[in-house]
Formats: sequence, C-alpha cells, structure tokens
Amino acid sequence: MNDQIFETVITTVAADGTPHVAPFGVRYRGEQVVLMPFKPSATLDNLRSTRHAVLNLTTDTRVFAGAVCARWLGPRTWPLLPAQA
Repeated sequence: MNDQIFETVITTVAADGTPHVAPFGVRYRGEQVVLMPFKPSATLDNLRSTRHAVLNLTTDTRVFAGAVCARWLGPRTWPLLPAQA
C-alpha cells in the first residue's frame, strides 16, 4: 500500500438523506482507494448505512479548510449536486 495520504473532501449521505461533507485522507492500493474513517464518525455511519460516498479532489484549499473548520465553527451549507454514478 502507498503510505502517502491524499487529503480530500468526502461527501456522504445519511440514511435520512441528510448530506455530510468532511475532510478525509485516503491512500491508494493499486487501482483501489483505501478509506479509513475515524470510529465513531458521521462519515463511517453514512458509509455503513448507504455503502456510497463521493471522493472530491480539489485544488481549492478553501473547500478543504471549510470542511476542517466546520467541526469548530458549525456546519456549513455547501452547494451540492447528486452523484451521477
């Protein structure tokens, strides 16, 4: 497994349809993306519930910083679109 962690923003949806945006580090193992969510976390709960997520790679550091700071500053409403695949 590649030990390098890529900082991303992951978008998941709760069982009730509520979207959740969070900063997320991922690793790659060949062609696969390895997710290692914290226990406990809303991201892990959502992944277990829906088995789906969108991994967002961004060069806009404001998006990543906003996801990081939401924990202390309160949730932010992000403009989201449904995933197509």
